[in-house]
Amino acid sequence: MVEQAVIEVLDKEKPVYEREATALTINDDSGAQSATLFIAKCREAEKRLEAERRSQTDPLNDRIAIITKPYKESIGWFERLRTGMDAKLQDYRRRVALAQQQEQARLLADKRKREDEAAAELKREQEKLAQQQALLQERTSVPTAREDKALAKQEAKVEEARAALTEVAQAPVAVVEQQAKSTRLDDGSMVTSRTKKGWVFTAGIPKGTVLDRADARVADMPDNLFVLDEKRINAAVKAGMVLPSITIVDESTSVVRSAK
Repeated sequence: MVEQAVIEVLDKEKPVYEREATALTINDDSGAQSATLFIAKCREAEKRLEAERRSQTDPLNDRIAIITKPYKESIGWFERLRTGMDAKLQDYRRRVALAQQQEQARLLADKRKREDEAAAELKREQEKLAQQQALLQERTSVPTAREDKALAKQEAKVEEARAALTEVAQAPVAVVEQQAKSTRLDDGSMVTSRTKKGWVFTAGIPKGTVLDRADARVADMPDNLFVLDEKRINAAVKAGMVLPSITIVDESTSVVRSAK
């Protein structure tokens, strides 16, 4: 006769356990004793199920670990080379991007300089025209043909300067071609450079460092970014720490130990 698997046997017994749990009340020592026995039965069922599971999965896990180990080591070796080379590549891309930004800024600055120069030239020509017109207005005699010709010539210079300013202002700024984010390799695969927001401590503090709220290096950090470490609180309470904000309570549970 083939022995049934523990999980099959216990699955069939679940209704019995459910009825017993529903019917059991704890109003006296007898009820407490029955509850204790029921807890022990459930815990024993858990252990039997876990033992059966491990009897099947442990050999598989051991075999998987044996297969995985050399692959993980080899993958790690290539990963080390890849991440090292990628760090160099991203550093190069950052330097190229910075150079492109600087070139774009230079082009914009050059355009603003030419606009300022053209505006200054227009202003000078307008001032010359205004001076000529003021001199003619101060005189009582009729302007000579030579003076009219000089005035017209200056008015033409003003219009030329205005046209030059308009041309400079409307001229588009050359756009520096940005480096490609993706590169297609000979085999058709694509390598793409992705950028995501990250952060580091300005003071050079390694991530994972336990920081005190009073640490001057993070004095500007908002209070809501400091999270209480419950594991450290548990250890401190066990060591006898007493704080008004913490009430020590006894958290009871039943521990079942199998008979030797």
